[in-house]
Amino acid sequence: MMKVEITEFRFGQLCDEVVATALPMVEKNGNAFTFVCQSRDHMLRTDATKLRQILLNQLSTAGKFTEGGSVKLERFIEFHAQAEDLHAVVSDTGTGIEAE
Repeated sequence: MMKVEITEFRFGQLCDEVVATALPMVEKNGNAFTFVCQSRDHMLRTDATKLRQILLNQLSTAGKFTEGGSVKLERFIEFHAQAEDLHAVVSDTGTGIEAE
């Protein structure tokens, strides 16, 4: 069982922490790293530790299996009438998973 720790924090702060941790992992294989974080001043209310870990796992995998290419992290919040959706997109130029 995992305990959920809901806190309120600034979206941009989490962005900065993830980039600072992930950058050496991504650049290790000679990759370029691009980072886009919209809505930096927006406040989120969720489990920051788990969100940070999810993003770091995605970036670590992208950096590990991409050599001499590029890794991009784009995060943005989509606003709707009744809700807000957080989107985090990790893309890379690695070879990907083989079809078989």
